[in-house]
Amino acid sequence: WNDATPYATIPRGYWESHSRRRETKPRFDSVIIAGDTANGLIVPVQRDGSGGVWPAPQIIDRLMTSTTPARQRGAGILADTGRQAMETISLPIGTEFGLIPKGALLELQDKVTWRGLVRSVSVSVALVGEGGMDVMQTLNVERHYD
Repeated sequence: WNDATPYATIPRGYWESHSRRRETKPRFDSVIIAGDTANGLIVPVQRDGSGGVWPAPQIIDRLMTSTTPARQRGAGILADTGRQAMETISLPIGTEFGLIPKGALLELQDKVTWRGLVRSVSVSVALVGEGGMDVMQTLNVERHYD
């Protein structure tokens, strides 16, 4: 995420509300992905720069029939480890950012600047005053701390 270009950079002043649900997952640094016995595929996947000493449970999946998808499956498992949080952020849908899509990488500026991946988006509309309305979007953003 550090090398990617974010979809948008959102300063703290645009957020209407914010909450956080923290979670700590095991810090796996390797995993073995295997096909079933019919195809005999075994693909070890290891986090770059690690010793591969904290393996995740082996995955056996009969749909794994070649190396490329097996490596992608392993990368997904290793990416979902360590200290992380689901940050819920509400902000208006306006001309500044528009509707932020699911899957967007955001840079959020708070006390520290951090990046996260939008996992879900919901939209709400509230009537205000004489014929006015507030249109808000609530984003669930996956954040990793290390």
